[in-house]
Amino acid sequence: MCKITDIAKAARAALKQAFPGSKISVTSTCGLRVAWTDDGPSIEQVKDVLLEAGCAKTHAAWNDEQYLRDPSGSETYCFDRYNVAERSAEQREREQRQQEYEAQRQCENEAVIAALRAKDSTLGTIESPCALPAQDPAVFEAFEKLRLRAEADVTGDAERSRHPTWAPPMLLSEELGEACLTLEYINGDDKLIGRLSATFATPKHSGRYLREHVSSLPLPGISCRGFQFHAGEARGPVHAILFEAQRTAGNKWQFGPHWHLSRYWSPKSREWERLVRERERCREMLRKQTQQEFQHLEPRIAELTRQIDAIDAEDLVQAHRERQRLHGRA
Repeated sequence: MCKITDIAKAARAALKQAFPGSKISVTSTCGLRVAWTDDGPSIEQVKDVLLEAGCAKTHAAWNDEQYLRDPSGSETYCFDRYNVAERSAEQREREQRQQEYEAQRQCENEAVIAALRAKDSTLGTIESPCALPAQDPAVFEAFEKLRLRAEADVTGDAERSRHPTWAPPMLLSEELGEACLTLEYINGDDKLIGRLSATFATPKHSGRYLREHVSSLPLPGISCRGFQFHAGEARGPVHAILFEAQRTAGNKWQFGPHWHLSRYWSPKSREWERLVRERERCREMLRKQTQQEFQHLEPRIAELTRQIDAIDAEDLVQAHRERQRLHGRA
């Protein structure tokens, strides 16, 4: 059995000898694809040359339609006889559609940002009750020692094809435990503990290549990249991370959580953003079109505005704001 690349090479040579005046490409990236312009030979002529050269065999489909496969029967031939002018026009049309999509996406992003600013001004800011020391050398030294300890404890696991696990338990104080119970990060049956989970660089070969050659923060030789503190005995959702530390270049650490506590987090944030984007698309269509068939857009815009206002009103409920304040406190 020949390699698919060898079959493509033989097919290319046979077609070049049979049609010296035509530029015919044969690629084997995904199946066997034969492409040439419509001023060259017909598809049937190309098929006859491939069969005669022993580069293909005829197979019958379920509906008795004949098609070509390589001699081993593993790959199918695909024939693309195209017109240069039409192909260029199609490419220009695709590029124009892409530009229109990017412009529309930019308008949607601006609409979401404007709506967020208006919402923030209505809800007001929620101040974080405490600030972590971000420049204290003693803190950097403590987390560097903790990183070395985590890497030393998982030396045997680091050579495996999966991420190592290092998550020692830590007792929650009374105030923090009560806050986590109220926020439902833990329940009444759980122990009042949290897990300080270390995050490790992937040990897989593909991950190592991206980290060492593509990443803007490769951190060569460092396996443990940081820590996340979750309430409870298991990892919680991302929005429930109580604390995290991330290793940076220059033997430094940055601390979080990274999301902005000054912005109110809504349980329906994603739904709210989807509605704002759809409303902006409808408004853009209404600005561009004046035909009678687009009159249905105005009722749709009104309905989207009603749904957005309903979520905004729900977010103003004091219970939600108190919950967010407690989350910031935790």
